[in-house]
Formats: sequence, C-alpha cells, structure tokens
Amino acid sequence: MRWARRFADPAGWTLVASDSNTALGAVHFTDARSERGEGEAIAARAHLSGLFVLPPRWGEGVGGALLGAAVDEMRNRRYREAQLFTAVANRRSRIFYEGHGWQIDATNTHRHDDLWLARYELGLAG
Repeated sequence: MRWARRFADPAGWTLVASDSNTALGAVHFTDARSERGEGEAIAARAHLSGLFVLPPRWGEGVGGALLGAAVDEMRNRRYREAQLFTAVANRRSRIFYEGHGWQIDATNTHRHDDLWLARYELGLAG
C-alpha cells in the first residue's frame, strides 16, 4: 500500500533496480512536508520516503546505487537538503546511511509501526 501511494505521488521520484524480470530494490523521494508529512511542502527539502533491497541481495551495492541515483536526482531538482527517518533499533540501516554521508539529526523523534525513529539529514549543495 505504501509503495502504491509513492508511485502515484506527483511530486515524487521512484527508481526500481531489476535483474532480468526480478525487482531487486526500489527508492523513492518526494517533497518534505511539515506536520509529520501531512502539511505544506518544505521549500528545497527532499524526503527520502523509502529504500528497499531484497535481503538476499544486501551487501552487493544495489542499495548504494539506488541511494546515489536518488541523491543525484535530488540535486538535479535543486533541493538543498534531504531528510529521512529510520528505526533507531535498525543498526544496519543507520550504518548504511551514515556510510553514505547522512548525519543523524535527532533520535526518538516519533513512533511509526511501533518503532522509535531517528531523523537523518544530508546537505545537497555543491
């Protein structure tokens, strides 16, 4: 359901990585919004709303390639900064984003699907 909403997002951008006829992963970003995603768009700020890679393909560079392509497109669209949220307890995810230059901004910001979230940010200028 969440991915169907992402695909239909007119402000969003989605990329799917595939191998032959199998989707290996996907990434999506859109405008960041106030009021925990329900309010007005925040000028020049992108929100990475989803990045997924099939677990058997973890560690092969699929996620890094998807994330890199998304960041490049954010820059092409003239966003100046980006944000994402990931579960505080998801150590693998946090290491991944930190390894790609994202900086933690806040932890335990709010709960989603019964998980406390951490907010990460990335400057896109230059």
